[in-house]
Amino acid sequence: MASVQATSCTQTSEQLRRIIIECAKYLGEPVGAEIPVAEVRSQAEANGYSDEEIEALLADGGHLVADRLTVPPQGDLFGSWPGPGTESCSEPEPATTSGGTTSAGRSVRTDDDGPAEDSDVSPAVSQFRGWLRAKADGPEHVDHSYSLRRAERKYARVYSVGEYVDASYPTYSTVLLTFCSRRQQNEGIAEHAKRFYPRPVRQKVWRVLTDQLDVEAYAGVRVLSPKPPEPESWSEDIGVTTHSHTGIWLAGEADIGDFAGVLDLHLKHVEGAVEADHPVERAVTVRTQRALDEPKQFEQQLAGEIGKNCPVIDVEYDARGLPSHQEEWCARLRLGTDNSLKNSGVSRWRPFGQFREFADKMK
Repeated sequence: MASVQATSCTQTSEQLRRIIIECAKYLGEPVGAEIPVAEVRSQAEANGYSDEEIEALLADGGHLVADRLTVPPQGDLFGSWPGPGTESCSEPEPATTSGGTTSAGRSVRTDDDGPAEDSDVSPAVSQFRGWLRAKADGPEHVDHSYSLRRAERKYARVYSVGEYVDASYPTYSTVLLTFCSRRQQNEGIAEHAKRFYPRPVRQKVWRVLTDQLDVEAYAGVRVLSPKPPEPESWSEDIGVTTHSHTGIWLAGEADIGDFAGVLDLHLKHVEGAVEADHPVERAVTVRTQRALDEPKQFEQQLAGEIGKNCPVIDVEYDARGLPSHQEEWCARLRLGTDNSLKNSGVSRWRPFGQFREFADKMK
């Protein structure tokens, strides 16, 4: 058995320090406790850091070879956040091979009473389930991008951003951009998902916020979600496809017309995006909360809309047992365009603007 090496964070950058503290808060660990580096990596990914950025933060602090990090003192580590479910974030139970319940009386998903047998699903889903089982049976029970714990972390960040904006700006707006694209008959699910958010669309959002509206502050997140087949409106039933949501919080006022140009560029640059699928009143939603509005109309409505488009938020532990089209979608995105578990697959979550800053301030 390999020895466990723990390091203090005396040389840790302020960014990594904040991540460690937030991870400890999530896990319920006190100052001085040792937490797995794998958990810190998971927290950093939920906060929007790329794999390369996480490696750089760990390397700068001399923690690349550490298995655990010591929680530093800083403020209140034990605040709570109102998550989308009713259960607390507890250590996940390892997978089992026969039916039963946990010590708390909660049933656990098993090979017998859980999802369909692997022989009844696609090779991609079978491979994906094997990867999930290996994660669940691991010694640290580390969460990952298809686990309930990671989904709850991401939702907590979204909620914190909305909470910060509501507390900091007497007048603010929220924007939700909902776009889709028709998947071609012979096109893979992962290949189709990578079409979303091309550079012209991302740049247009930035120009609207910084040049056109000249907002004082903004935060946003881009997410991908599965979309079930719609044979009634599409020429062929080709199975599950992808749609995207961009959520933005901005200081000041905005309206639908400000973001109509973003929709135009999505239709222009994303293959399979057609105008008939994007009535502007559904594709672009803008709400403004003014200082004198009482009662508040939508303080956390955008957070809820982002949360409900994360399928893993509704699971027992991980993506196993989702509705078949959602599990297939998750499997294909995890395997990515090279159909391999060696890489991280297609990203479904991309914060931008001052998302990290706003969420950090609500710790």
